[in-house]
Amino acid sequence: MTKAVLTNAAHYMNGTGANDALPSNNQGLGLMDLDRSFDSVSRILSDEDGARMFTATGQIQVLTGAVVDATQPLRISLAWTDQPGPTSGAAWVNNLDLTVTVNGSEYKGNVFSGANSVTGGSADPSNNLESVFLPAGLPVGTVVAITVTAANIAGDGVPGNASALDQDFALVGYNLQTGTWVWGLEADFDYSGMKGSDSSGTGVCAGAGCESKLTWFGTGRGRIGFRAGSIHFGASGVEHRQGNGHAQADHLIGARAAAHLSTGQAQRGIGDTCPPGDLHARLCARLLGTGLPQFGQFVEEQRRDTVKCW
Repeated sequence: MTKAVLTNAAHYMNGTGANDALPSNNQGLGLMDLDRSFDSVSRILSDEDGARMFTATGQIQVLTGAVVDATQPLRISLAWTDQPGPTSGAAWVNNLDLTVTVNGSEYKGNVFSGANSVTGGSADPSNNLESVFLPAGLPVGTVVAITVTAANIAGDGVPGNASALDQDFALVGYNLQTGTWVWGLEADFDYSGMKGSDSSGTGVCAGAGCESKLTWFGTGRGRIGFRAGSIHFGASGVEHRQGNGHAQADHLIGARAAAHLSTGQAQRGIGDTCPPGDLHARLCARLLGTGLPQFGQFVEEQRRDTVKCW
């Protein structure tokens, strides 16, 4: 998958010694471009999926997707780890072929003119890395069919299992989504110096003052959406918050002391509102004449939030 991701994002070079048809001895598939490797453009990924593993010559796997952004190119890359071959002659053992069909046109892996794929040509029989790159301009929603064909399965490409003849693969489809559903995950981490105190002497802090402090917290949120043409409907939810809260009790010498502990955790469900909200727990300790604390009531408080999930 690492090879597929990095070569899928490579930048075409047109300077001296390059400016040739990909893939070439001069530039391979281009200059590494980590910005593209980690950008926010939608892509489909398939990495050593056991359900897609080939066990015989002639088998095929088909993945379909739809173009997401007309201003971005369409880039498909296929990579696999072949069984070690002979040290003389043809070194390859298992051979997979990539074919991409767009608007009735068929593009074979590694058949290029300059930076872009062209129709026609022959399947690549020797490389275990194949790509199809098409320039920007395909309309949003254009259906793309990706076919991986087991042209020859003659060795054990996946050692350690029960099959002596097999081959899996990794595939990246840049600027594609599977069907009409899109999904994702976002996360963030924040540092906070928030703190507060309560010296009212009421509630669980009766007879003592309380101080609490939140040093950091992080959130993770899943998103799911449905695309119809250029219109995208979406929702988010199933949010988890995790934090590090510090709380201490002051006036420990006295009739009563209290500590306020905040877990900073919340579970949210998909929908317009997200109950329940933050979960707080309050723990009270009563000091006896001997100076030893006796743990009293443990009160759990749940506060309902009305924060929009989207």
